[in-house]
Amino acid sequence: MLEYGDHKHLAHCLSTETGQRVGPSMSEHALIVRNLTKSYGSVRAVDGISFAIRRGAIFCLVGPNGAGKTTTMEMIEGLKQPDSGEIVLLDMRLPQELGRAKQMIGVQLQTTGLFERLTAGELVNLFRSFYARPVPAADVLKAVSLETKSDQLVSQLSGGQQQRLAVALALVNDPELLFLDEPTAGLDPQARREVWRLIQSMKQREKTVFMTTHYMDEAEKLSDEVAIIDYGKIIAHDAPRNLVAGLNKANVIEFSTDSDVTDNQFSGLRSVSAATVLNKNVVLYTTDVKECLVDVLNLSQSLSFEIKDMQFRNPSLEDVFIELTGRMLRE
Repeated sequence: MLEYGDHKHLAHCLSTETGQRVGPSMSEHALIVRNLTKSYGSVRAVDGISFAIRRGAIFCLVGPNGAGKTTTMEMIEGLKQPDSGEIVLLDMRLPQELGRAKQMIGVQLQTTGLFERLTAGELVNLFRSFYARPVPAADVLKAVSLETKSDQLVSQLSGGQQQRLAVALALVNDPELLFLDEPTAGLDPQARREVWRLIQSMKQREKTVFMTTHYMDEAEKLSDEVAIIDYGKIIAHDAPRNLVAGLNKANVIEFSTDSDVTDNQFSGLRSVSAATVLNKNVVLYTTDVKECLVDVLNLSQSLSFEIKDMQFRNPSLEDVFIELTGRMLRE
């Protein structure tokens, strides 16, 4: 298991081996995006979005599949050309200064095609050769708990190990701004938390992280700021706790049913302030749990539906997402 001390060891190696790359910042923001657009034929994938990320912050972009997350990230990384808009990355304007910017960012793609006939160590050293002051390969592999896999062919690594190797490749140049597109997809719970600790260690070293995720608990736990994108537009952007507080809903009752019920059947109850029904999963918001339970039980009898797996909890970022988009994150 990767211990937090391993990340501190990596931080020491990064600072002593590679030296400082950036002088005093000219801007408090690591990234500024203004009116960014991208269309594919008649489909507007990214529709005039604007946002900024403070230096040293962990920023998470979340949205349903096809909302524009990856397209946005790839335009900022220089992998796709925007139709219009302005990008300022680490005080460099893109695409004019893209070559210099690439030396200062790390990128883990949502899908990475790795050279399967190279070993993990050989692949890391290949990526190290692209940079003037690379991090020692052993330290990069240790940061993602792959130090014992250095001599193993990439084709022999599990899917989760290949995912962690992709993260390692994004660290070889000690980036000032790290882009992570679904970094924990396919990882088991232990490996997922190791990546969390690695991301948190980047923040402690005053690095900036821009990530996307399908896990709302991950966004809520790790992020300083979350932006929710839907149909190519950013519909909310704030600290997770502020987004949740904005719901003004004290309690959540959640259950499933085998019947076709609707939002309106529940939102009409006096004790329910809001209701959503998605795939026969019912989420009710209330300030009076006892009264709400009585109302729901009475409604179940009158409509003849069964209540299954009822749970009580506080509102979360997932609830914010559902209220704003009307969808679960994985839809």
